[in-house]
Amino acid sequence: MIRRAVAALSVLLAAALAVVAVDALRVPGAVAADDARYYGAPRRQVDPWTGIGLPPTRALLGIEDDLGFRKALWAIRRAPRPAEIRGPEQPVLEARAGQAVIRVSEQSRLESDPKRRAVLLNFNGVQLFGRYVSATAFDRERYLREAIGNFRNAVRLDGTFLDGRVNLELALRAAKGSGLAGEDPDAGAARGERAGTGRSGTGY
Repeated sequence: MIRRAVAALSVLLAAALAVVAVDALRVPGAVAADDARYYGAPRRQVDPWTGIGLPPTRALLGIEDDLGFRKALWAIRRAPRPAEIRGPEQPVLEARAGQAVIRVSEQSRLESDPKRRAVLLNFNGVQLFGRYVSATAFDRERYLREAIGNFRNAVRLDGTFLDGRVNLELALRAAKGSGLAGEDPDAGAARGERAGTGRSGTGY
């Protein structure tokens, strides 16, 4: 009786391993297919990289972080651009843009790779800085402070990240020009947080 039970379990285990093995062979192709669709038209995609691989397969391949990173980039690229947030649907568009920032922020906290985390924070900073440019006086200071915080954290994580450094420079200059207290770009440089490299007019 025991031998039969062990034999049955062995058959089930072998079948499960075979399913996972076959699934693991399909995953790279599925990821590549969604990658191609995303790069072709990122704003037209509907929840890409979803349903790829069985949970045991994703755990075995260790792709959860990779998929999460891709989904976060898609969320921020699909979000309404600051110039689009106007008109009768402005509250809805504001909510969508805010949700994208939250999603990217959550993924940045989960991300284990500092360079990829820096990329996510920079994307959030760009979104927030764009909203600062077009915001009402009531919201401008908040958006600018949040943008500077994201750029600054991106540079702290990856000091070689040129886009983050240039964007931090631009945001700090905007803060100085608007008289935002506590965000002097020269003081930031003294702390090693100001971008001193990069071509003028680059960033984002």
